[in-house]
Amino acid sequence: MSFFGQAYDPFVPYGGESPDFEQLRRVANGLAPFTQHAGVTITELDRERAVADVPGEVRLHNHVGTVHAAAQYLGAEFAAAAAFVGSAATHIDRIEWMVVRDSRALFLRPAVGSVRATASVDARIARTIGTLPQRHRFDIDAKAVLRDAAGSVVGKVFFDYTCQTRPAENPSNEVTTR
Repeated sequence: MSFFGQAYDPFVPYGGESPDFEQLRRVANGLAPFTQHAGVTITELDRERAVADVPGEVRLHNHVGTVHAAAQYLGAEFAAAAAFVGSAATHIDRIEWMVVRDSRALFLRPAVGSVRATASVDARIARTIGTLPQRHRFDIDAKAVLRDAAGSVVGKVFFDYTCQTRPAENPSNEVTTR
């Protein structure tokens, strides 16, 4: 098993054919110490998207009094990673790990107050996870749109993730009975 081998295990009990998206959201909010430290939380999670809120606190500001770019990026990446969990929920037991390979951030205007990051992943790729019979590495793209408290778009962040699946428990796709 890899260094990252158990990263998605906490999500497994809440995935499957009828995912519990509320529990998946709660698990996401409890996994990453850095997001907890910054106060960034996932507030919405489903098959299509995830939403992360970055609090409008002075400790997350830069030297000119607006929301620091790093805090905005953190919200965007947390939302994108959670969006992957939501889109892959049916086969979350197959995910061994996922990491950011590359990203591109566009900060369009200063963000004042709280920031909301809404993210989605390429659902076409996520739908193929269950069909991969052995350990397989694949790439998936995500996009997050950042809005300030007034609802104005203040930024966009694009992510290229690399993921690896676990071998299928039943690679022949035979039905097993207990």
